[in-house]
Amino acid sequence: MEAEAVDGILNELLVNIFKDILSAEEYAVRESTQGNLTITEIHTLEAIGMFESAKMSDVAQALKVTVSTFTTAVNKLAVKGYVVRNKADADRRIAKNQLNRKGRRGS
Repeated sequence: MEAEAVDGILNELLVNIFKDILSAEEYAVRESTQGNLTITEIHTLEAIGMFESAKMSDVAQALKVTVSTFTTAVNKLAVKGYVVRNKADADRRIAKNQLNRKGRRGS
């Protein structure tokens, strides 16, 4: 078999495995959160937990997303009751996020 044909077969197998993993992850998220959280929200909760009380810009940079994208995700999680946003006393523009009990269970 030619190398290109083998590469094509391997690529197709890996793509199918990746799709299967995504399907399993989606199912697990739906079951564990009663459909209340998306996969992206689960990953956002995990990031907030890893960078507890870090500035929004630091977490966004670590996730390689814009601050506005991360802020939108955090705001949705705050509305759903998973995240507590704390504004710095010295500079109210700086917000640090913490998972509450519900957020720690959801991540």
